[in-house]
Amino acid sequence: MNVYLLHAVIAAVIFLGVLGLLLPQGRSVQVSGAAGVLWLGLLWAAWSGWGWKAAIVALAMSSLYAAVSLPLAGPAARSLFGMEPEESGRGPAPPPEPLRRISEALAEEGPAGPAAAVLLDMCFADPAVRMVLTRHGVSREALGERLELLFGMGAGRWTGEHYLAASALANARALELLLAAGPDQMENAIARIAAHLEYGALL
Repeated sequence: MNVYLLHAVIAAVIFLGVLGLLLPQGRSVQVSGAAGVLWLGLLWAAWSGWGWKAAIVALAMSSLYAAVSLPLAGPAARSLFGMEPEESGRGPAPPPEPLRRISEALAEEGPAGPAAAVLLDMCFADPAVRMVLTRHGVSREALGERLELLFGMGAGRWTGEHYLAASALANARALELLLAAGPDQMENAIARIAAHLEYGALL
């Protein structure tokens, strides 16, 4: 396999992983989990075939492939599966009860309280969210810093039934948008996530 073919396969696997996030929960875990395993295998192939520099390039390019995949995944889901993504104008589902309890505590305590640690545990325990974190190389400490940044940028507020700072990290698609955004794109990313959580705007 030459390096160009390798990157074509990585891009396809990344797209499959993003597309999997739009599927119903059971299938989402299966498809996105399989894509995550394949992606790790391809990074290993880059390392063993061309050295560590090629693996780092493949890791960096994976973020670009994910950013490109995000706006394409929704139309692909509608075309391939005859389905609408969760956020397609019907409005997002309310947060599950554990996330709601964490959100209420986080709203009282802020990003330095015990609820923040519980939220980080929840994020790393969720397979779809963990795949996004792994793809971007985000550690628990870095995710905590991102939570503090969200509060600093005004995301410590309720948006519809969701607490924006909590749901932005606990939702794989929202987290992908945040992690792919540069420093000058963060405000726009937060606004898009807020619109999604409030009235179901597409991410």
